[in-house]
Amino acid sequence: MPAKREIDYTKVAYLARRLVPQKIIACRIGFTETGLSKRKKRDKILQEALDGGYDDAKIGLYVAQYRKALDHYMTICRDCGKISDGEFLESCPYCDKLDPKNEGQHTHVRHKFIEADTSMLIHLGKVHLGKSDKAILKITGDAERPMVYKNLTEPEIDKKLVAMLPFLIEEYGMPPGKEQVVEILPP
Repeated sequence: MPAKREIDYTKVAYLARRLVPQKIIACRIGFTETGLSKRKKRDKILQEALDGGYDDAKIGLYVAQYRKALDHYMTICRDCGKISDGEFLESCPYCDKLDPKNEGQHTHVRHKFIEADTSMLIHLGKVHLGKSDKAILKITGDAERPMVYKNLTEPEIDKKLVAMLPFLIEEYGMPPGKEQVVEILPP
């Protein structure tokens, strides 16, 4: 049986944390993709380096997405150049830590506000809270050609709503005592 080929597990984990595909990682450490896959099944350290690295990268992406979806209040020190995120501070906390005698006196700072990214907030709401646009697409019937109500007159909107009424009744049912509404609406 041939000797086990040495693997730089640190390098594997480093590449996996950067979401490098296993095919490329295999090439970088002298394996074929199939060879790396077989070795991963037998080598628990390799498996942990790959899986742990990919998991760390995914966590990093989740954190980055979450941070992008929130407002940021940053204090930037003009002396040490470090950034404190979370609130506007009057003094640099890093300089205060290095020079505790003058705590609160390191006021050569500036403040920066970064507004939350609304599209990222919507994305996270869809992924983690189950929000979606499916109801709108289902009612319109065609994801490629959704109904547009912009620039329509009220009678035109009424006609579109009446056309949707059979679908709405079938999908959601008729509320008790509301049957007369259907008779009032024009065809």
